[in-house]
Amino acid sequence: LNTLAPGFSRAALETLSRQRGEPEWLLELRLQAWETYESLPAPLGRRGDLGTLRTVAGFHFQDLNPFTPTEKVLPAFIEHALQDSLLSERSGQIVQLNSTVVHTELRDELRQQGVILTDLDTAVSEHPELVREYFMTSCVPVATSKYTALHAAFWTGGFFLYVPRGVVIEEPILAQVWLDKPGIAAFSHTLIIAEEESSVRIVEEYNSNFEGEAPSLLSDVVEVHAKREARVEFSNLQDLGQNVWNI
Repeated sequence: LNTLAPGFSRAALETLSRQRGEPEWLLELRLQAWETYESLPAPLGRRGDLGTLRTVAGFHFQDLNPFTPTEKVLPAFIEHALQDSLLSERSGQIVQLNSTVVHTELRDELRQQGVILTDLDTAVSEHPELVREYFMTSCVPVATSKYTALHAAFWTGGFFLYVPRGVVIEEPILAQVWLDKPGIAAFSHTLIIAEEESSVRIVEEYNSNFEGEAPSLLSDVVEVHAKREARVEFSNLQDLGQNVWNI
């Protein structure tokens, strides 16, 4: 997979999907999201949006690389962070570096009970019926804002967690997103489906590890579908540098 040229466009989107060998239905979803992005106005600086118009205008989206592939190898600095994590006891962990999920672990007994923890790319190919039903449909619809539409168009990597009915996961699951390059955009998506009477705790951490003047962007969406009497406890910690924007 190749790094895309800087900038967001329909052509870049088609190239991204083709490089990744995605099914036709997912390409169509991305293209519809792009049309939605182009049709929606930018936020006007209301409380809860991206500050003032001047601030938003000063951020040059078209200078960013929308896709930065990474080898599926856990770098030493992330290994050390996992070892030093406050979550010394955990049921599983999953790590995304830039645009790629590079590491996944889940206890065998949970796999045997039908728990699925994987990257969203794998879920698209192995569990397409679940992704099509739950991905940015009812929890965080594509058209929620201009930026959720951009996210739906360009997401890569991403986390998928499925907990079957009645399964109780005692120890938390740790998910980490890392950025280690300037001038890139990472679109991390977390999709959690907890069936009836299940229970799970997830801790998600956002981190960066690079120097440089050029800012990077982390655009994240978290969707939690908790069925009847299911319990999902989700926590998010952020330790991003001053040169990282987060939407």
